[in-house]
Amino acid sequence: MHRIDFSGHGRRVLPVAGHPGQGRHGPWQHWQQRVFRLSARRPRQYHGGCKKAPARGGQLRLHSSGKDIHFQGSGDGGKFLIFQKTYRTLAGVPRPQAIFGHEREVKGHPFLGNEDARLQVLLPDHPTFDLAVNIFTYQPGATLPFVETHIMEHGLLMLKGQGIYRLDTDYHPVQAGDVIWMAPYCPQWFVAMGKTPASYIYYKDVNREPL
Repeated sequence: MHRIDFSGHGRRVLPVAGHPGQGRHGPWQHWQQRVFRLSARRPRQYHGGCKKAPARGGQLRLHSSGKDIHFQGSGDGGKFLIFQKTYRTLAGVPRPQAIFGHEREVKGHPFLGNEDARLQVLLPDHPTFDLAVNIFTYQPGATLPFVETHIMEHGLLMLKGQGIYRLDTDYHPVQAGDVIWMAPYCPQWFVAMGKTPASYIYYKDVNREPL
């Protein structure tokens, strides 16, 4: 997970590390990137499978066969969040194509019936995808309904608001801009605090055998 900040002119390059090969989960033939635009300002151009950067709140998902990602700044700033990982192929399932979208196009659904805790699923829930990226938004005082434990790692970025995040037996104040990484089997829980909604964007591996 990377954050790229633009404060002036110039080029930023995010290398696609590694190369096609064999991992402990099987063949890793392609790297994939998912880009989420955080700020209202726009770098001049983006390369790596598409010809334009997403609008604020916009997202795109790309595959790469060893290409770098190039961002060209225009001097007016810009912030991007990039999820980068190897794509794990699945027998009989085609690789996904590059996709574009915007968070406002994705309806938030009440989480387990709670209207004050809504989940937006940004990538299709289909075996083609081995990565889930979602946005969780809480009204003030809303919580996860129970302490969760997952077999896969998680990572998140607080997009807005503030709250308390439980990791194992520790409780941490968090606010917009904070980043959390959670190891497999780490108990976790969240409550939104303050007078405004809180939201975070997070990733996790899906649709593949974890071991």
